[in-house]
Amino acid sequence: MAMVRSLSVVLLITTLASCGYKDKNECVVAEQQKGAGANRRDILRYCSSLFEEKPSLRQEIRLEEGRDYQVTVEKNRLSVRNFSDRAIDIVKVQLFKKSCEEMGSADWDELPNYMAGRVIIRGSNKFVVGLGEGWQCYRLWVGYK
Repeated sequence: MAMVRSLSVVLLITTLASCGYKDKNECVVAEQQKGAGANRRDILRYCSSLFEEKPSLRQEIRLEEGRDYQVTVEKNRLSVRNFSDRAIDIVKVQLFKKSCEEMGSADWDELPNYMAGRVIIRGSNKFVVGLGEGWQCYRLWVGYK
């Protein structure tokens, strides 16, 4: 019985000591030193989940076509030229296989941002996405955070 109690105390101390990493790097090092058989990818995923960055509260600002940017579609390749003073880092596209008149409203929060990790600086033109075949109409949400 004393051995079970001692083991419980050791497990409790180990559990408490493993919590409270000051950052992701400390977590990775400590988890690797534990040698519990987890591979590096699993350790990185675990430590990343502990130190997930909170979503930015910066508001997304939508730009105006014609004034702030120009869209061109050539051979089903959509490109955007930036005229605004801001770097464009959001381009969302909604394609529709029917006419534009039949196109319903878009849930822009659900559509992917094709500029994720990229920007279009003032005065430059950048290929954004290939549109594929079979669409009749498209709608864009272009802006920045």
